[in-house]
Amino acid sequence: MMTRMKVKLAAAVLCVSALATAGMGLADEAVAEKAPLKTEEKTTAPEKTIQSETGKTYYVSTSGNDANNGTAPATPWASLSKVNGSVPWATDDAAGFAFAPGDTILFQRGGIWTGQLVISRSGVAGSPITYGAYGTGELPVISGNERAIPPRPRPPSLGGALINIYASYITLDGLRCSYSGGHGIQRMSGSELYAKQPKAVEALSNTIIKNCEVDNSYDGGIIFDGHHLKNGGSNVVVENCKVHHGHRTGGMAHEAVSIRNVDGFSVTNCEVYENGKEGIDAKYVTKNGVIARNHVY
Repeated sequence: MMTRMKVKLAAAVLCVSALATAGMGLADEAVAEKAPLKTEEKTTAPEKTIQSETGKTYYVSTSGNDANNGTAPATPWASLSKVNGSVPWATDDAAGFAFAPGDTILFQRGGIWTGQLVISRSGVAGSPITYGAYGTGELPVISGNERAIPPRPRPPSLGGALINIYASYITLDGLRCSYSGGHGIQRMSGSELYAKQPKAVEALSNTIIKNCEVDNSYDGGIIFDGHHLKNGGSNVVVENCKVHHGHRTGGMAHEAVSIRNVDGFSVTNCEVYENGKEGIDAKYVTKNGVIARNHVY
């Protein structure tokens, strides 16, 4: 039986502590069309650098150089293209840096990278591939075009989001996505995979997104979409994230946090606010999940 769970946005603060509730609402139209690119206090405090226990750690800084080895804070890489994987429909299967299970890729806090991050190489059980932050200051930002006048164009051929995940056993910890022309963070786009390379339509699983922020997306914020995948998706976690000011120009499909055709999920301790569509939505045969202790308004 199809399961559809929604969390209703309201003018007052809404605390979500059940498996699901139904409804939808609209963000206050009085809010400015663009929220400033500003990180709130609780996301600007210094955090401990993530360390890889089973693989290598790579560093990325706006002051780095892609000719560096990237394996130390003193010799970081510089660009998204250096760390990007290849999209599943790429003709060159060897494209993209060959990260291995257990590897960690850290972006320097305070840096802003304009473009798309593509994650296409999988970790394994016990050794995920982790993308996170190092240093002190504000969260590192993967940004769209800040100055674009709505409606913004959707992102180009790398996928429908600023961070596109086409792999399993992936962890995102402490990254920010701002001003996407599509979604902020998206794990797979079923229709996109199906249309571009049907042979790649398999299940993707075991994704953790925590301590992240998504703001001012044209469309959804954090999206898990198992539609069109042969075996759907499974085992996804969204924890301690902020998603706000999405769908500011009307947007299209998907909610601030949207989970579709996934078996096994949790959305906990998140702050979701001032979005133009539903706050948290688990839908279309999504099952075996928990939505709890969130602050949605």
